[in-house]
Amino acid sequence: MNSLQQTNARGQFTFRSATSGASTGCTFADFRMGLPASTQEVPVKQTVLFKQTETAAYVQDDWRVTSRLTLTLGLRHELFLNPYEQRNRLAMFDYVNGAMVVASDDGKLPADQFLPSVVAKLTDAQNNWKFPLISDQQAGFNPRRLADTWARASGSSINWTARAVW
Repeated sequence: MNSLQQTNARGQFTFRSATSGASTGCTFADFRMGLPASTQEVPVKQTVLFKQTETAAYVQDDWRVTSRLTLTLGLRHELFLNPYEQRNRLAMFDYVNGAMVVASDDGKLPADQFLPSVVAKLTDAQNNWKFPLISDQQAGFNPRRLADTWARASGSSINWTARAVW
C-alpha cells in the first residue's frame, strides 16, 4: 500500500496585479509575461511504505443426509493484521498517557525520518518536543503497529447452508 502523499508537488505560482514591484497592473498580463507575485516550492517527501498482512482460510464439505437433503457446511477464518509503516512513521494520540505515541525501533524514535521543517516547528531551542511524545515501547503498545490486532473487526465465522433436493 505504498503511497506518495505529496501536497503541492509541482510548486505554486500566484499571479495578481500590484501597484508596486514587477507588475503590469493586470493579473492576466502578469501571467502572460511570467511575473508571479509569489512562488512556493515544497520539498519532496519520502514515499509512505505501508505493510499489512492478511490471511484467510475456508473449508467446506457437503453431507448428504438423505437422497433429498444435503447439508453444506463451511468454516472461514480471516485475520487482518494492523498495518505498519516500513520506516516507523506511524503515530497516534493516546488519551491515557496524554501523549503522541510514535512507532519506534526498540524504543528509539525515528526523528531522522521526519521532515526537518516539521521537527523545527515542534521542538524548542534545546531540541525538546513541545508536547508529550513517547515511543510505542514506553506506552506499552503493539510494536510498530501501535494498535492491537484483535481489537479490529476480524475473527472467525461459521457459514452453513442446507439444501433440499426434491
